[in-house]
Amino acid sequence: MTALPAALASLHAELTATRHTRDEVARRIQTLQSEHDALPDKIRLARGSYHGAQAIVAEIELQEQLPAFIGVIARAAVARHRAGFSREQGRYEIEIPLEALEVASTALDADLSSH
Repeated sequence: MTALPAALASLHAELTATRHTRDEVARRIQTLQSEHDALPDKIRLARGSYHGAQAIVAEIELQEQLPAFIGVIARAAVARHRAGFSREQGRYEIEIPLEALEVASTALDADLSSH
């Protein structure tokens, strides 16, 4: 009859180990679920940071290339002001064609997708 208590002890140990493993798996699932739930916010923040970086790079590129065009823009601004078409001599508004905006948007999206 001593075999029965040994078998029970072995089954009890196996049950205890299985419960411990189950509890560890449940904690890991909860941790993973929390990490999963946080992903949309992290992705949104990362995308926002990347868009900000794209804007900074585009502004730097504009500032680098603008000197080649500033004389032409200044001449147009002064001429518009003198003709009475504009109240501000130091400003010149440029309308960007839709096609150019679409190309720029596609290029920025591709840049984001490639990283």
